[in-house]
Amino acid sequence: MDFSEADGVLTVAVAQADLEDPVAFYSAIEQLVVEQGERRISIDLSDIEMLTSLMIGTLVSVHLLAYENVVVLTFDGLHERIKALLRLIGLDKLMEAHHPRLPDDDVERAGGG
Repeated sequence: MDFSEADGVLTVAVAQADLEDPVAFYSAIEQLVVEQGERRISIDLSDIEMLTSLMIGTLVSVHLLAYENVVVLTFDGLHERIKALLRLIGLDKLMEAHHPRLPDDDVERAGGG
């Protein structure tokens, strides 16, 4: 995982290997939220080209951790295949209910896509 911060948002760039170790990934995000007090986090998934059910569960767990701790969390850089998968299993609705936008859909919602 690589970390960078701009405009009050901490971006966490995630590699495939990061999601393949769900306990370590969740613990790293939990440390950012609970111990360091981060309140705006962007998880950059642009290097992720496929998700297993375990990885999806990890993303849901991280999303719920953020929700329970009043953290604005977005998943950005999603490939179309991954966005379609999240829509297929209904996770886009869960994420949209907690944060009023689907990752990477700003252009579409503004009428540009």
